[in-house]
Amino acid sequence: MRDSEDFRENLFSCLGGNWPEPCPLDPVLEDSIARHGYRIEKVTYQVEPGERVPAYVLIPDGVTPKLPAPGIAVWHQHNNIWTIGKSEPAGLIGDSAHFTGVALAREGYVVLCPDALCFEERQDSILRGGDFERFVFLRYLVNGKSLAWKYILDMRRAIDYLCSRSDVNADAIGCYGHSLRSISTWLVGPWEPRLKCLVGNCSLPTYSAI
Repeated sequence: MRDSEDFRENLFSCLGGNWPEPCPLDPVLEDSIARHGYRIEKVTYQVEPGERVPAYVLIPDGVTPKLPAPGIAVWHQHNNIWTIGKSEPAGLIGDSAHFTGVALAREGYVVLCPDALCFEERQDSILRGGDFERFVFLRYLVNGKSLAWKYILDMRRAIDYLCSRSDVNADAIGCYGHSLRSISTWLVGPWEPRLKCLVGNCSLPTYSAI
């Protein structure tokens, strides 16, 4: 048991240490699109003061606050394509093999597909693609944290948002990640007890390898 606690403490320290106090989510619904068997809501919510995350929420037909459904957060792949983030798992652009959110919505889950930092709508207007990602990586590093720490923080806020929705069963929350986001899924597990199931596809190193 002590070894497990030591591991957790060491991992936490290496990632970057304490999480900030959560700020209000302040969710905003921007648009709603009807699809066959589900609808897509375009939303934003706050992860840190002044920093909002754009996301798509896929809601199956028949799911309401009176008939809530389990929720799943789906983290998009990296693939060195910074212009595509949330839109791929939401089935709007990209490779149909990664329209995971659509497949899960058709199985009856409320699915949240957020943009990761540096992707799609969370890019920079001056530094583009990998240049911005490297800048962000170094910005966190010189402040004693890691980009993985930021990924986990944003993922935990995504779970806050899912649990805040009245059409989601907050006792039945999971997450799925592909490629780099598979690693993020692996990392968020120790810090997010609300997640009942974590599924990673591709790129699953051990903690010691990370």
